[in-house]
Amino acid sequence: MGQLGRHLNEMTIRAVSPDRRIRVLIRGRGQPTVSFADPEAFADYRDAETLASEVSAALDRASQGLEEGRRKVVDRFARQPWSMGEHWNGDMRRMYQEINDNPVEGFSGANVRVATRGLKRWRVRIRPGALQTLTAQKFLSEVNIAIRLANQQYFSTMRRVKSKTLGGTTPVLR
Repeated sequence: MGQLGRHLNEMTIRAVSPDRRIRVLIRGRGQPTVSFADPEAFADYRDAETLASEVSAALDRASQGLEEGRRKVVDRFARQPWSMGEHWNGDMRRMYQEINDNPVEGFSGANVRVATRGLKRWRVRIRPGALQTLTAQKFLSEVNIAIRLANQQYFSTMRRVKSKTLGGTTPVLR
């Protein structure tokens, strides 16, 4: 692996929710991991909508940080700056547009669902009434499993679209 890949793998992104009680961590080119800043913070959430919106916002912030970090690393260590500009052909632009516009969803059990488009615009949903039955650990487990499944679906879609656009099998850099 070259210098570019090594630096992408060494990148760490941290983000917090607007209320600063939820943290998201992304290491390297991995998936986001959600945690609480304080183990007792889960008890402060009275309704599922508030908790879901805070987790969604933290995931959005982490995705934005990841995108900015990737651009900085690529601009510094790649031979060509990262750009969706005119030097790309139309097929490549359409391929990335399709990948980034494709909605994917992950879910864990019946309590938590995570939907995203292009791993950028996140929406977490918690089943009504589920908050009273979940512990903090159970919630974190379910939301992180749902995120993992959404990630897997995204990369599966990416491979399918790349194969359709470029022909043959193309490895996905992870």
